[in-house]
Amino acid sequence: MSQVKPPLNSVFNRWSYGNAGLTSKTVFQERVLYDSIVFPNLVISNFFDFWDEDRLYGRVNPKGSAVYTRESYLKQLKYAAENETHFAVNFVADAWRDFCDRIRQLKNNNIIQDSGPYADMTASKSWRSASAEYHNYMTNILFPVFSDIFMSLAERENSVKNFGTFLDTFTEFSDTILNEVGPLTFSGFLESGITSPFSTGLVIEISYDDHNDDFNKLKTFFYDDNFPLIVDLCTQYGFSIDKNAPWRFVADIGNEAMQEYIYGLPMEGAEPLNINGLTDCEEPIINDDLNQSVEPFTYSQVLGLEGVIRHSPGYRPYRLSQTTGFANSPYENVFGTAYRDPYELDMLFLQAYLLDFYNRHIIKKPFYEEEPSSANVCNPGAKIIKERRQEGPEVYSVYSDRWSLKTYYLLRCKEKKYQKTTAEKTKDYRKISSIYDLISGSPEQKFNGALRYIRENILVERVSSQSTVY
Repeated sequence: MSQVKPPLNSVFNRWSYGNAGLTSKTVFQERVLYDSIVFPNLVISNFFDFWDEDRLYGRVNPKGSAVYTRESYLKQLKYAAENETHFAVNFVADAWRDFCDRIRQLKNNNIIQDSGPYADMTASKSWRSASAEYHNYMTNILFPVFSDIFMSLAERENSVKNFGTFLDTFTEFSDTILNEVGPLTFSGFLESGITSPFSTGLVIEISYDDHNDDFNKLKTFFYDDNFPLIVDLCTQYGFSIDKNAPWRFVADIGNEAMQEYIYGLPMEGAEPLNINGLTDCEEPIINDDLNQSVEPFTYSQVLGLEGVIRHSPGYRPYRLSQTTGFANSPYENVFGTAYRDPYELDMLFLQAYLLDFYNRHIIKKPFYEEEPSSANVCNPGAKIIKERRQEGPEVYSVYSDRWSLKTYYLLRCKEKKYQKTTAEKTKDYRKISSIYDLISGSPEQKFNGALRYIRENILVERVSSQSTVY
């Protein structure tokens, strides 16, 4: 469907027409126009840009380490699309409830127009499991690239005789894949552009619109009559708009209003909440009562927002981390409490997928050719056909913790694009081995201690203009 340009005397007179159907040159020109003229003309101060400087927001902590949401800290959203269940981090869900309550109140009082995308907001997209996204990436994207493309070379395919030779071949594959396709470890996946911002639990969308269609963003959302008031209300409840998706609301942990939902406000008859429990299958048991008719409330203590109603008892774990000196900023409180560093899972996950890749590949191609060991055969020069054997988790018993530590170190350095010389790698690995030897405790404790050393002392985040600064 063609896009009809508005008349020149349009009150806004600022338009961009970038979309995925244009040539790369035209898209670039339209994006420059959008970034330099169209969006600045909207004069929006509270926004996030997940295409640029905020791309890692919610996926790395203030120290630069990858993190993902603890599911026990999720809470169901009150206002969601019909017959759908959506979640966000607990304090975000509380803020969302009050935000949507206020919009509905203003609509009933004819202050907000009763038409347009913001008139009756409900969540259509929210939290997604980061580990589920990683599984989909590894099995449906990475494995086909490995099995169907990389292993299509007959010489390479024939070199895989068992799991050990498979690992040798996969090492070669990793050098290629990390440069051309994407990461291998769970931490690397979280740090990449492949991971959805929804995995943070800090993002809620009210529409399924195309993020690449600039004209629709402007016509349907930015230039909607309700939009200026919605932007103002966002700030009152601790949210910001996504620059490239005005139907996306992002919880701004640095906003004082959002911090009132994190730590809570004094409310008569209301105590700070605990986190959710987990079922045996690690599904969150929601400590929620969305249908409660009468409940305690209070008013904001943020200067200028004293009349804004809050249902914000807060959560004990955030208060505890604040009062015990565990952290000294809201970002450290939140990411140190409701999020988990995946470094201890990286090799566990990767080993499981490597074994799966091997077994799936040999199911497709169970035989390989081998040169005869002796010339004294009935058919000189004939190849010997041998069958590959499937393996189980016990195959890793021949690979030591030091192998896993070295593999983790090398992969994470590649994923972070650290340019290390052979001498530097040797020095690092000697130090890692020494740390492993010196740590007391079980093999698991020694291994995790050495992993922690790698993460905290070697994989230090390099300052980048494209990294979110908390």
